[in-house]
Amino acid sequence: MQIILFLLCAAVIILLALVIRLSRQQKLISEQNRQLQSSLEEAQLPHADTGMQEIRLRVLQNQINPHFLYNTLESIRSLAICGNPEDLPQIAAMTAALARYFRYNISYKSNIVSLDLEINNVEQYMMIQRFRFQDRFELFIDIDEAIPIRQIMIPKLLLQPIVENSIFHGLETKMDKGEIWIRVTAPGDYVRITVEDNGTGIPDDLLFEIQNTIEDNRHNSIQTTDEDSKHNGVALWQINQQVKNLFGPEYGLHIYSTVGVGTTVEIRLPMISADE
Repeated sequence: MQIILFLLCAAVIILLALVIRLSRQQKLISEQNRQLQSSLEEAQLPHADTGMQEIRLRVLQNQINPHFLYNTLESIRSLAICGNPEDLPQIAAMTAALARYFRYNISYKSNIVSLDLEINNVEQYMMIQRFRFQDRFELFIDIDEAIPIRQIMIPKLLLQPIVENSIFHGLETKMDKGEIWIRVTAPGDYVRITVEDNGTGIPDDLLFEIQNTIEDNRHNSIQTTDEDSKHNGVALWQINQQVKNLFGPEYGLHIYSTVGVGTTVEIRLPMISADE
């Protein structure tokens, strides 16, 4: 029992340190956002909106979801309270996965990371969610063998928000086991990544609304609640704008869905290697 409590305390200390560091980063970026917006308004620069959009995306990219953290820690605490020695490996694995997941947010300063790092981050996230939801979800990765995953570069935190959407909008209310597939192919001089789930799907009217939100270049709010993001496609808009800002208007994402079958989010990216 003492070993379990020690592991739990150690996990809490590590994660609190990560949260404090993330919070400081967010405050700094938010202050930079405020100062830049004030300067741009005073100067009345013609490209002010473009500059602000980049800052907003950077703020959103570094945001931490406190509910996800608290719920995961509560799950670990509940397991530790039971005091079963056979649960020690699971507690250790979960605290390690949670630490690696949040460390990824702060350890790589660049907006661009290798595909294998991004995939690994999604795997850490899914390990945590399988623990919380008692293995109700399964993740499958299918990457074209010709694609060098350590060399192909993609935007940081591109995939995890989409996987999170799949869980909470498509799979959480599903009675049988949910599946998420991440497929990566290179059909030409670009990379295509799809995130597919076998969830409940999206009704046509709501899908149309989400598609319009994703394609609306004027949407620029960063003051959105979790519930807002769940229903109006803000998270997908953020990802789409990030891709377009980084690589150009010919790249971005599209969403397809059929009620009762599932949802697919397709992302098109340029073929960029670490050497370029």
